[in-house]
Amino acid sequence: MVAAILLVVGVIAGARAALRRRTRRRVAESSAALEMLGRLNHRFEEAVAPLPPISFSFEVRLDSKPKFDAFDLGRRFREEVLQREQAIVEQMDVRRQVLRHYLDYEARVGAEALPRLGRSERADVAKTRFDAVEEQLFTEILLERPTPQARIVGVARYTSPQGRNSYEKSYIWGFDDLRQELGLAREDRERRSTTQFLRDRERSLLTPKIRIDVLQRDGRRCRACGATADDATLHIDHIIPISRGGLTEMSNLQVLCQSCNLGKSNRFVG
Repeated sequence: MVAAILLVVGVIAGARAALRRRTRRRVAESSAALEMLGRLNHRFEEAVAPLPPISFSFEVRLDSKPKFDAFDLGRRFREEVLQREQAIVEQMDVRRQVLRHYLDYEARVGAEALPRLGRSERADVAKTRFDAVEEQLFTEILLERPTPQARIVGVARYTSPQGRNSYEKSYIWGFDDLRQELGLAREDRERRSTTQFLRDRERSLLTPKIRIDVLQRDGRRCRACGATADDATLHIDHIIPISRGGLTEMSNLQVLCQSCNLGKSNRFVG
């Protein structure tokens, strides 16, 4: 008895499944919206196909715990990105192009396929059923929006000499992280380039004539210790260092002996 009931249930389920498949086929054959969407899919499917993630990884091994603690993994990440800048930019541009193609596809679907939904029918499928199946099929065959992906992994490690203790820190960047950090790395590079240009310019302004003028003004003596050229090598020093925005002008120049100049370094000693 149970077996007979299960058989009947199976037959009914099979008949319903067959009816659903037949209805879907009939709707697909008769729907103007699905026909137009199919044309658009055929036109765009290759251009909007998702691409694999931008991917690379690197590992840094430190030889002491203090170095590990002080290691700036984020900064190293940006250096690694800049080393691969051209390849990364090319890969990002390709993925942006895919997304632009999808936006074009999306616009055409909205203008050419969506307005046709609910406009078709056929005598052997109830109108409400036809519209419901048509909408379901439309959603199923709509091309998936490509989302640019990246997986950039950086790891810093330190293991004690005896191997008793191991330490690790890591970052994983996605596409948005990569885009943002590449921008920050470029800005940092531009700042360094600008700063170096300004430093080189100020150094170039320290002409032989200005050197002589400063030496004569300061009596050819170190302004810190009083040493003369007979006692030590004399340098022309920027009071406010160029690295701190100091300019090459008489009011910002002084004579220092080599020892005092090295001791002052790039500090401003007021």
